[in-house]
Amino acid sequence: MSARADALAKRFEEQNAAVMASVQKMSDADWNAPTAAEDARPRGVVAHHVAMSHHPTLGLMQAIASGQGAPPITWDMIHAGNAQHAEQSANVSRDETLALLRDNGQQVAEALRGMSDEQLDMTAPLPLLGDHAMSAEQIGDFLVVGHIGMHAASIKGE
Repeated sequence: MSARADALAKRFEEQNAAVMASVQKMSDADWNAPTAAEDARPRGVVAHHVAMSHHPTLGLMQAIASGQGAPPITWDMIHAGNAQHAEQSANVSRDETLALLRDNGQQVAEALRGMSDEQLDMTAPLPLLGDHAMSAEQIGDFLVVGHIGMHAASIKGE
């Protein structure tokens, strides 16, 4: 096992555990409270979004790590997907979200730990960032781990 991959997996697990702790502490009113910074999506919907995004963000990282390069995803596509998720997940339960955070989180952490240093070092341009080249490890920090952090304050109600 790569020490770098293990460290990345640990960072991911810490962020995921923090979101799970926030979700577990929420009252029903908190769960349904609109966020200030996320188009007023309810905090629970944002937590569910995080859980559902674990695999797609990992998939992007794995595409780069395997030499396939990044898929041609645009911000418009991401925003449309987020809006669709918010609509379809308006009544998502806390228990379902916690199960997804736990299960998807375990699967992603295992996949991260299975990556070699060579895979982490693979680079490709990322269309989302103006074709700026990033390594798979950077994508892991920026998207796989970072995506959780991007939403953490909204989930906490901050």
